Amino acid sequence: MQKITATRTQWHHIIIIICIGISTAFYIGKVPPALPFIRSELEMDLVTAGWVVSIFNALGTIIGIAVGLLADRIGPGRVITVSLIILPLASVMGSFSGSVEILLCSRVLEGIGYASIFVAGPALIALMVSEKERAAAVSLWSSTTPIGMTLAVVLAPILLEPFGWRSLWIGTALFSLGIFAIFQRTIVPELRPIPKRTVTPWRHVKTTVTKLGPCLLAIAFMTYTFQWMAIMVWLPTFVMEERELKIGIAAILAATAIAVNIPGNWFGSWLVHKGMARWTIITIGSSAMGISSLLIFSDSFPDNFRYGMILVFSFLGGLQPAALISGTTFHTPTPAQLGATNGLLYQGSQCGQFFGPPAIAIIVTTTGVWETAGVLLFALTLINITIAIAIRYLELA
Repeated sequence: MQKITATRTQWHHIIIIICIGISTAFYIGKVPPALPFIRSELEMDLVTAGWVVSIFNALGTIIGIAVGLLADRIGPGRVITVSLIILPLASVMGSFSGSVEILLCSRVLEGIGYASIFVAGPALIALMVSEKERAAAVSLWSSTTPIGMTLAVVLAPILLEPFGWRSLWIGTALFSLGIFAIFQRTIVPELRPIPKRTVTPWRHVKTTVTKLGPCLLAIAFMTYTFQWMAIMVWLPTFVMEERELKIGIAAILAATAIAVNIPGNWFGSWLVHKGMARWTIITIGSSAMGISSLLIFSDSFPDNFRYGMILVFSFLGGLQPAALISGTTFHTPTPAQLGATNGLLYQGSQCGQFFGPPAIAIIVTTTGVWETAGVLLFALTLINITIAIAIRYLELA
């Protein structure tokens, strides 16, 4: 399905699509505050807990481009519709899991729905905006993840403490079903079948992955999500197990750290709208994340200062997704490959989310100290700065 050509921006529909992204991000945000409860009930070690978080992104590391092709072929609206059915069903399945294996399987299914929506969402937004406002409107999608995660982390203790983590899984499913109903009532009736394409899907893949621009965007998004998720996922566990704080305080600290990423995303969207060079935005955001990572994990500084660095890390780091997502409209080979380009970008994002949390868990478990994690995150910043320079030359060529 495809939106009838938009000569002006359909902002009321864009808000609904952004709400879909927010509800989908609940499936990431529900896990960090619930991990201590899940670990206790299912007798799970730190590394296995890391996989409960990251296996959510397992298939997303593989199917991103395929979902993008599907969105190009049948329309992003249909992809979103199916995904909004998969997500609550998988969450209900997870709520009844009696073992780690079943919980992991449910997380894989949730990840399929998440990846599909996060590929199709920006593509559907692009169909509903005027060409002049397209980059800025699409870049707003970057704020859906921190908003959804923040709401999930803040609301999670309401269900966790009295009813346990399984109630949180059921509540998330019900929220998705509500969003599904709104989407079906408001946007779906205005969608129509897209014209049949004569070009084979794999031609779109070849055209996309052989271009340097989309590949650089995907790698940069991978390093960003690796860094950001690694810290945000483990923050509640760290403050509860290392500092012996209660779930309520841990949730507030984590939610605040995630929430400051939202104005960072909006600031990045504003900079994109004002015409700041993409490579500059990426360089500023990545440099801030790398430097603050070294300070966050250093025992040489008091906890208040280290938490302040987490806020800096999240806010300035939030500049990057807006620049990267808006870059798909510039670097896609042709409009016909927009879905494939979005798919490649989110495949990179999913790779970062997949490897980040368990990598940190393995490093901390092996070395016995959290400080070594900061060195790894700083190294990833060096990669992103190099990519930003390469993007500069591509966009000035």
